[in-house]
Amino acid sequence: MEIGAPGSLVGNRVQPAEGDDRAPATPQPPPLAHPAVGLTMEMWLVWLVIAVVCGVVETVTLTAALGVLGLSALAPALLAALGAPLPAQLVVFAAAATAGVVLVRPVALRHMNRPQLERFGVDALVGKRAYVLREVSDRDGLVRIDGEDWTARSYDESAVIPVGSTVDVMRISGTTAFVYPRE
Repeated sequence: MEIGAPGSLVGNRVQPAEGDDRAPATPQPPPLAHPAVGLTMEMWLVWLVIAVVCGVVETVTLTAALGVLGLSALAPALLAALGAPLPAQLVVFAAAATAGVVLVRPVALRHMNRPQLERFGVDALVGKRAYVLREVSDRDGLVRIDGEDWTARSYDESAVIPVGSTVDVMRISGTTAFVYPRE
């Protein structure tokens, strides 16, 4: 069939055959190209991307605010997936974000700012009992704290602590324990 011949496809229309009085059919858009469907599908994805980005940034900043905003973005994502209009999505996001920031953030910050209950590292050795391995003075000494040997100095500069004594660790400075004899 030649291009432009009756019954042939020209552009997106079929040329009417000779003697055909019917008007040519108007082109129809593909079924998934409806503007509302395309917008709705894109918006739920936009909200989901906002939620993920806020969540990732929250792991770096630890402020609790971005985590709340990320969770708040999930509500309008669900609405968008169900076909709700953009103004409704924005209202739900604003309400969820406000409620989250007002209610959740103070609780999260209170938990994040708790004082550390346990001591770690050399700070955990302060207050422990030690055993003198080599006489401890204000210049030299060796003690065993929890199975580890530490250089030691007497906390009281005038005291000399004999081998075999039990002492308390008063402070740690670098790799040296300052000790005081137990009574």
